[in-house]
Amino acid sequence: MENLKRIDWVKWLIITLGVWLIIYPHPYKALVTILVIVPMITLFIHGIVGNRPSISALFDGVLDNKSSFSPITHFCCSFILLGFRVFMDYDPENMFVMMGVGLVSAFIPCLILLSTHKLADKKDEMAGLNYVLLGLMLLFYPPTSMFAINCVYDNTEPHTYQVKVIDKDKSRSSSKSGGDYYLKVTSWTHNSEPISIEVSSDKYSDVEEGDTVIVHARDGLFGVGWYYIEL
Repeated sequence: MENLKRIDWVKWLIITLGVWLIIYPHPYKALVTILVIVPMITLFIHGIVGNRPSISALFDGVLDNKSSFSPITHFCCSFILLGFRVFMDYDPENMFVMMGVGLVSAFIPCLILLSTHKLADKKDEMAGLNYVLLGLMLLFYPPTSMFAINCVYDNTEPHTYQVKVIDKDKSRSSSKSGGDYYLKVTSWTHNSEPISIEVSSDKYSDVEEGDTVIVHARDGLFGVGWYYIEL
């Protein structure tokens, strides 16, 4: 069990690589891949070495009444840091499609979890809360990880669309950046509703209502479309 406790350093590896990805995203693909895979590896190791512990051990970090490590921390650190970077760089065409495919991909961590861990003891007073927290983790980690891989490993040809700017919007902020900048453009998808795209301050200043801008849309590795505007 002492050997198992030693791999808690993986948590700090995830945090370090996550911060690295946010501050200096190079090598981007390698960093994203590590942040997606490592939490599931630690979940597997936790279950195998711990001889199928209770799901509660994911949270309290206790195995056989001895201090171990909490794999759930690895998942939380991963999807928060990974999600922050990925959603800065990529915009899904349809958030509902992304969440739907992401929840389907939750099958993988669920399979690992159920094959390596036992259900929490009914006498465990924290069992209900642990299941709620586990459900929240499965709600956010799989979609974030799936979308990251969907975009980073996407080799499809981009579709190019010319869309018209119909409105501009700026959210105020006290930060040095001055806030977030958005262009509302005509839709290039089957949905006829205008689409709001976040852009840089320079792009926002260069474009006026009625102008035409170019949007590149790609299909995604898992069929979850994403797009970016031509600078």
